[in-house]
Amino acid sequence: LRTTPSASSMSLLAVAKPIAKPVVGVVIQSGIQPKTVKVLRTTQVLHRVVPKAIKKSVVYTVHDEKNSARRGDKVEIIPAGRRISTNKTYALSQILR
Repeated sequence: LRTTPSASSMSLLAVAKPIAKPVVGVVIQSGIQPKTVKVLRTTQVLHRVVPKAIKKSVVYTVHDEKNSARRGDKVEIIPAGRRISTNKTYALSQILR
């Protein structure tokens, strides 16, 4: 038998959705595209077979509303909650240094 979820359980599902953690990275490009910066995040992971640390990096295209971040700044970015453009899904939260 199939049961439909009640309104109260639907609201609990919406509340229980996990919140994505903020990402810390370094600005590698700014000023070329308006209100947009590129942020590089590097992490070290252990290789599965050979016990060796490997650097992995990801470049995020981030929405910067005030054009305040400059190249070399350490920034914290958060998921925007909605897609801002084709490639931008993150927004600038704060500049750390």
